[in-house]
Amino acid sequence: MSSARKIEKAKRQFPLMAWNTETPSDLKLLKRARDCGLTLAGIGDAAGLANCHKAGLTLIVQDPVFSHDWTAVTRDWRTFDPAPVRAAVQKRIRQLMRKPGLCGYYLMDEPGAALFPGLGRMAELIREVDPHHWIYINLLPNYASPEQLGTPTYADYLEAFVKHCRPQALSYDNYFLTRENPADHPLFWSNLQEVTGCAHRHAIPFWNIVNSVGSYSFRVPTDADLKLQSFGSLAYGAGGIAYFTYFAPPHGNYRLSPVDQFNHETPTWYHLQNLNLQIQNLAPVLLALNWRRAYHLGPVPQGCGGTDASSFVQNSPMGPLVVGDFELADKTPYILMVNPDLAQSIFVRLELRKDLEVAAILSAYTGLETPFHDHQAFLAPGQGALLRLKPKG
Repeated sequence: MSSARKIEKAKRQFPLMAWNTETPSDLKLLKRARDCGLTLAGIGDAAGLANCHKAGLTLIVQDPVFSHDWTAVTRDWRTFDPAPVRAAVQKRIRQLMRKPGLCGYYLMDEPGAALFPGLGRMAELIREVDPHHWIYINLLPNYASPEQLGTPTYADYLEAFVKHCRPQALSYDNYFLTRENPADHPLFWSNLQEVTGCAHRHAIPFWNIVNSVGSYSFRVPTDADLKLQSFGSLAYGAGGIAYFTYFAPPHGNYRLSPVDQFNHETPTWYHLQNLNLQIQNLAPVLLALNWRRAYHLGPVPQGCGGTDASSFVQNSPMGPLVVGDFELADKTPYILMVNPDLAQSIFVRLELRKDLEVAAILSAYTGLETPFHDHQAFLAPGQGALLRLKPKG
């Protein structure tokens, strides 16, 4: 029996999140989010926990007792003193911590580094009572200015966050693959490279929030855009993916979010469902793998890496690929390869390290292994594929 077939087929699911800060509590909408392949409903009021649980989802709770409140007088994290609020915060956490459907506690979105010490003090208040649930703070992308970051470099920003907030996971957003100008796209990949490096230095997982809605200067994501953002993140070892936004906000120029302003499912919903179901079919294996590295065959974006002698894939003569190298605990090698072209399919012919050969591809439609040849060797724009390798001979 193959290594992939030996993996326990428990009903483990890959974490996929609808990123909204005002997640509706309507049970029908939440069940449809579950049908879309999501596991996390987003961020919302604790009143929505019961219906999230009924729908098979979890929720990150936003609460004025501990969250950054944009609708009222905001808490000044620069001068935050935990002593006056200790009793109220910890009382609220005790009320929430055992509720079914709870994923974590929301503190703030995209803070600058000057706010990290205060946010870290609030996180510690919560952690004293509940060390298990995620204390959620989402970070800025690498295209934020030094003034926004509050540090000279993005690497400094990430390290400051880990130092002051001691997160259970890193979460950030980057939407530059849906910019019309292809010259902007490398910032998506270099952001993955920096966050991956930080996450692995500190032995914590990371989540990437990718773009699933047209807004501002970002185009409406295509099927290829959704796939490339998500499979590209997986190739870099992402431990979770979130989609901004799943429910369209009822303001601004948000266009063709998976669920629109009238709570109607758009064509984007069906593209996202297809993608999520593929990821969930790969999840039993994905979740058992240990990430080693990611690299680019073909043009290497600035700040990213190409192959070296240890890379499982040495060359892709038919066209560019993004590749993540992985291993099971027993050292069985896998690769997750992604077609980075948003317009053209690629026929994949791999030149592997001399001691390796392809054993099988794991079907994203059945979750079963199948031979890797003929039509299986074509990758659509943005598509990813998970291959098991084996020693040659």
